[in-house]
Amino acid sequence: MSEVTATSPDHNQATPQARQRDAFGRWVKGVSGNPNRHQQWLERERQRKELERQYLDAIVAEAGGELPVVDMALAKVAATQLARAQFITKPDMMVRLTRSAAQLVDRIRAGTKVRKPPVTAFDAYALQQGGDS
Repeated sequence: MSEVTATSPDHNQATPQARQRDAFGRWVKGVSGNPNRHQQWLERERQRKELERQYLDAIVAEAGGELPVVDMALAKVAATQLARAQFITKPDMMVRLTRSAAQLVDRIRAGTKVRKPPVTAFDAYALQQGGDS
């Protein structure tokens, strides 16, 4: 069989990546026979990326607005996991992803609660005596 092209719904022309079949009539690897499925996947990926950005912004804002490089990497992984959990249908996988993301966020929180050095001599004395100022 020869090449089979699908027309785009917007234009009446073949799509840039024309859907092709191999010599035995099977779809070439990586090419879907269902043109609508690809559009659905693109839309879902766009939504996931948007959610990922929102989660990352929320995690960074909760941590105080600016994170060290290592904590930023942890925040990106946590945001990715939370966004992926929104689109997964298996409950056990959702729990795994959200729990892992929660552990990463807790780790970021623990890293951002480092005490600042005392500002005055009295603050240093109060910290030395065990009191919080």
